[in-house]
Amino acid sequence: FLEHLGTLPGQGIDIDRQLFGRVGARLLQPTLAAALDHVRDLEASVGKDVAEVEAKRAAKARLDAALGPLRRLAQVWSGGVLLGPEASNDPGYAALVTLATHADADRDAAMEALLRGDNRLAAMRDAGASGVAFDLVFPEVFWPDGYGGGRRGFDAVLGNPPWDALQPLAKEFFAAWDLRVLDAPTRRERAEVEQRVSLDPEVAAAYRAYVAGFDCTKRLLDRVYRHVGRSAHGAPSGASTDLWQPFAERAIALLREGGNVGLVLPSAFHANQSATGIRALYLEESALRCCFSFENVRKLFEIDSRFKFALVAATRGGGEADAFDCAFYLDDPEWLFQGGAPLRFTREFVRATGGDYLSMMELRSEADAAVAASMYQQGIALGDVLTAREVRLGRELHMTDDAHRFTPTDKVLPVDDPRDPAVAQTLRARGYLPLHEGKTFHQYDDRWEDRPRYLVALAAVADKAAWREAARYYRLAFRSIASSTNERTAIWAMLPAGQFFGHSAACERTPPARPTASGLLVLALLNSWCLDWMLRQKNAANVSMFILDGCPVPTGALEGARARFLAHGALRLSCNHAGYAALWHEQLGDAWAEASPRGTWPAVSGDARQALRAALDAVVAEAYGLSRAQYAHVLGGFSHRSDPAGAERCLAAYD
Repeated sequence: FLEHLGTLPGQGIDIDRQLFGRVGARLLQPTLAAALDHVRDLEASVGKDVAEVEAKRAAKARLDAALGPLRRLAQVWSGGVLLGPEASNDPGYAALVTLATHADADRDAAMEALLRGDNRLAAMRDAGASGVAFDLVFPEVFWPDGYGGGRRGFDAVLGNPPWDALQPLAKEFFAAWDLRVLDAPTRRERAEVEQRVSLDPEVAAAYRAYVAGFDCTKRLLDRVYRHVGRSAHGAPSGASTDLWQPFAERAIALLREGGNVGLVLPSAFHANQSATGIRALYLEESALRCCFSFENVRKLFEIDSRFKFALVAATRGGGEADAFDCAFYLDDPEWLFQGGAPLRFTREFVRATGGDYLSMMELRSEADAAVAASMYQQGIALGDVLTAREVRLGRELHMTDDAHRFTPTDKVLPVDDPRDPAVAQTLRARGYLPLHEGKTFHQYDDRWEDRPRYLVALAAVADKAAWREAARYYRLAFRSIASSTNERTAIWAMLPAGQFFGHSAACERTPPARPTASGLLVLALLNSWCLDWMLRQKNAANVSMFILDGCPVPTGALEGARARFLAHGALRLSCNHAGYAALWHEQLGDAWAEASPRGTWPAVSGDARQALRAALDAVVAEAYGLSRAQYAHVLGGFSHRSDPAGAERCLAAYD
């Protein structure tokens, strides 16, 4: 708290300079000196008999009395920050600080009188009463030599902080009054239940108080914590605040210089965008010692077995340590005690592979690290490539929020597949477009597995002009929900015009802004085994733009003969039915050099298709600068169960 004593709780600016000058000499120095005397009295005995226990009780009472003025200020300041600028009485706080600097017998009584006589100050104290000012609870730890002796801290901090998100859960709250809110199939219907329940003034008031509690905590976090919820360059991440983050930041703050922290944290520590600020604190302002990431397959914690967590240790300061031990996909804690061989990451490697976000690749071996280093050395961030080529990707319809816009396919088409070009044309005439989800397409294939579950009536998106405009074009889409246990993680396709996309299939939002050839080049690069391998090293259970943007694409494949070959190959692989005829003509005119008769779809099939895919992939691997052994290592990371000969075919093409 003493770091914040001299700032006004509401406005966050410094108190009067003359007043602040008196705080050190008249308040902090004598108060902490007296407190340390009482701590010594407390520690003078172990309390072996009644007399010693009574002496300790008296010493504790004197300690509390000595620290009373500072603890009152801490409560009032904390409450003022929690309540916000409008409710905080900043002049009243400054007056309270002034009284605290008066070293006379009436100081405590005067401070209490001011607090009782000012409703706003009293409300501030009540709001901050449960706060813990560590430097006022353990003055001997933080100020062992008094205020002038410099601030210290704990030798070690250990913990397993909560992993919940700091956000109100409306559904769970309103379920206490009406369980039907849990059964609402869509967010829209749930909102109707919530609105109906909120007509009760008691419920409405309780919900306002519930939400206000979260707002108060967020205000405190914004004021006190510099690294929580921060993305690259200190920008707000925009994500819900994870509660483990303030604990992780506070753990470092509680240490002395050279002190050590050990925490059990969710894998978000080393992977998520919103944890960039915490990673920067541990990597660049402290010395990270280790990050050992476990999968919960052995149910070490009573949470989902798919959840991952990390054991993290760091030293405050210790800037000379440039490397740390790490390991990923562990499942047995005995590994920690049986001489397991961790990888050794340097700060430079994390900066090179994690970019401004400092995210850590989930590598398993030194061979993985060598491949990753080569790919990044020869690559440029995909996010920069997409921006330069004006390929803008994002979410379109949300399967819950926009459910009211959907029409079940079987209500319009009992049997036919809306992805069939002839059926799609008939549907458009009737005012419908199919809704693709991630499972309805695959690499270079817009007709994967079962037909789309839903159609979208154009009338239902009359208010979404941008959606309707984008749907007029051929555009890229990728499957955003994947798993490293699937055969492929990177699943991209160029889909025909006349399609909408659910949120499990991120898509191009402004396809007219880029040349189609740019989209085809991106398609070839992102469907490669190399890019897919890279995604799997980045915790890609959900393929987000944050993860994709940081992946490297080879600069040598972005221009010239390689780029033309890749874009042309992606075109040939994509044109699988008559719905792509216009795309073919746009790119190649009347040219046709395929083995099949002109205008026969798919343009490439059978062995020729497999050979073309292998050739494209080998060109990408060569552009990354991978040796044959490294390329074989990449290919060995996949099952190839749908094409057992695929890896050898790729290596032959590489040769």
